[in-house]
Amino acid sequence: MSIPDFLLALSDRQRGLADPQAIVAAAVAMLGRHLEAGRVGWGEIAGDAEFFAVEHDAIDGVMPSLIGQHRRDGFGPVIRELRAGRAIRLEDALAEPGTMAADVADAFVAIGIRAGVFVPVMNNGQLAAALYAHQAEPRHWRDDELILMQEVAQRTWEAVERARVAVALRESEAKLRDVLDGIGEAFYALDRDLCFLHASRAALEFWGKEAQDLMGKPIIKVFPHAAGTPAYEAHRRVLQTGKAEHFETISPLLGRWFEVDIHPSSAGLSVAFRDIQRRKQAEEALQESEARLQAAVDLVGLSLYAWDLEAGVLEWDARLKAMWGLPPEAEVDLALARSAIHPDDRPQVEAAVARATDPGRGGVYQMEYRVIGIEDGVERWVSSYGRATFVDGKATRFTGAVLDITARKQAEEQLRDSEERFRLFAEHSTNVLWIVDAKSEQIEYLSPVFARVWGAPSTSMLQQHWREWVEMVVHPDDRENAIDGMERSLRGEIVNQEYRIIRADGAVRWLQDALFPIHDKQGRVRWVGGIAQDMTRDDGSLVYIVGGRDTSHQTLSLLLQGTGYQVKVFESVQAFLDVAPALVAGCVLIGAPEARGLTVLRELKARRIELPVIVLGENHRDVRAAVQAMKAGAADFLEMPIDRETLLAAVASALAGIREGTERDHAAELARARLNGLSAREREVLEGLLAGGTNKSIGTMLGISSRTVEIHRAHLMQRLGVSTLTEVVLMAVAAGLQLPAAGDGGEA
Repeated sequence: MSIPDFLLALSDRQRGLADPQAIVAAAVAMLGRHLEAGRVGWGEIAGDAEFFAVEHDAIDGVMPSLIGQHRRDGFGPVIRELRAGRAIRLEDALAEPGTMAADVADAFVAIGIRAGVFVPVMNNGQLAAALYAHQAEPRHWRDDELILMQEVAQRTWEAVERARVAVALRESEAKLRDVLDGIGEAFYALDRDLCFLHASRAALEFWGKEAQDLMGKPIIKVFPHAAGTPAYEAHRRVLQTGKAEHFETISPLLGRWFEVDIHPSSAGLSVAFRDIQRRKQAEEALQESEARLQAAVDLVGLSLYAWDLEAGVLEWDARLKAMWGLPPEAEVDLALARSAIHPDDRPQVEAAVARATDPGRGGVYQMEYRVIGIEDGVERWVSSYGRATFVDGKATRFTGAVLDITARKQAEEQLRDSEERFRLFAEHSTNVLWIVDAKSEQIEYLSPVFARVWGAPSTSMLQQHWREWVEMVVHPDDRENAIDGMERSLRGEIVNQEYRIIRADGAVRWLQDALFPIHDKQGRVRWVGGIAQDMTRDDGSLVYIVGGRDTSHQTLSLLLQGTGYQVKVFESVQAFLDVAPALVAGCVLIGAPEARGLTVLRELKARRIELPVIVLGENHRDVRAAVQAMKAGAADFLEMPIDRETLLAAVASALAGIREGTERDHAAELARARLNGLSAREREVLEGLLAGGTNKSIGTMLGISSRTVEIHRAHLMQRLGVSTLTEVVLMAVAAGLQLPAAGDGGEA
């Protein structure tokens, strides 16, 4: 089939489709058959979004579907070319190293792509969509095939956009009908044959009709007396000219004056009429218009405004003044309005207004920013939209609307705070937090403490099926119960269970695991989460001996075990360093040669692993070896041969230091966890309090009222679990916060 014939067939197929998704589906299906490609699909991307979405593709039964969300950076060079508006013709991903990075080529091959054509669709200079054709084996793509795909991509995008506009228009018209019904507007809609499509409740009440008396019938049949009247002729005229008409007339049916508005619509006509019998026509028509506008504005909470640029006069309603913290009767000028804009947002707002009043920049202004109430001191978020009117190339008037979006912004901030609190909780918790996807049954998340408890990095388990994890690490005697517990939780039960795991280093740990289902909005189990607590009791008596092949070290092991210590022997320095991050706190013994001991000390310090190290060596009446070891961070240096009492005393001292440090670390972690649970605003108030500030001075510094500071202060003390400022300071010190110098935040 030639390109013109194919495009004609595609147009015929898409012409009768109103759904944008159906339009795309038709295009990829026809193109897939025509090209005899393994896979043809359509993906869309919004601006700088990290993902592009494939909602439709046509496959040959061999290549898999790519429907779903895909990370943009997974196809780096391809995406860069498409964003530049250039089509890509790839004949063999493995034979064209200059076209893409090796990892991208590997990614293509991994999903079965050896050859492909990628055609961008640009919208306002940005990549909006892409049409692609893939082949599982190398393929030579002809010029006419590329040209055809470019034509199909552009035509499909235009058809999709038209369909989306039509859908939006239908939805808008439906919403308008609902609004008019809600505010009692007499309204009806006609098709191009002047048959009824819709009539509002108010219209039906005027006429004394039921909806079934009108729908689908010509207006002239329902109201025969309307034939030849000016109103009926106006209906026909609007259909012919496409221009709206407004007039006043006496209804021959009701004998009353009505004001009528007839507007052309995509379906035919939209007609609104109002009874103006008892009102002066001009005055009451204006009041009615204002009432309709106010009703529409109130439905969404909008505030309308106008700005006479030549006279410098602002026209604000009471709702907009309230957003600026002003009473309804307040007079507003430019200086006053500008003063309430948050200092951090003011430059961007002024720049946006300057662009909107520039005749070469489109005349439209849209921005979200903060205002601080002039009289109430309350910080609010607003979304503002405006449009400039130009006369002879000069902006003379600015009109628009403002919406208070504080609640939305607070909800967004609360969500971010919630996510941040979860992250901090997971990072500071001594328990392992985990999440399994109920659909794929793969492990999606493991908290950082996993490495310490399991003795392996979390990456070794992520994206694995939970059954593989059970088979790998759960004690054989406990696997059946562990599997049963997970299956019950996947069915929606809350399960508490205990089981043992066997770490890579052979250590056995007892875990108590609380499993709970997480449901989606439809009530289905979407994930299973768990909190695993290490119940193994460590008595603080672990000793690690590095260099276990030495006879002297074997003797040390027997001596320490005989005294009640648990001993783990590593045959080499590297074997020890490989697992050092996952080891339970204990004392390390390492001996000659000297370089080996210094290597362990330096590596532990570089990795910030706080295990006390006792170096065993021979001075030969030269203290330099001992000095080097102590400077490198050794807890002690014992000269060989070592007597029993000296060794045991040194080991006991090192382990005692671990226990004391653990207690201090626990207090510090608790303090940090509580401080990290504060919101951003509460953290700012805390910093002001630690600097010696008063409610008033802190409020002035943050741009909020002293009453608001007082509320934040009460909330943060409640979250920290303290009742006095002294306790706040002690907690901050325990958490390692740097306190400001005295007087930094106080009043002068």
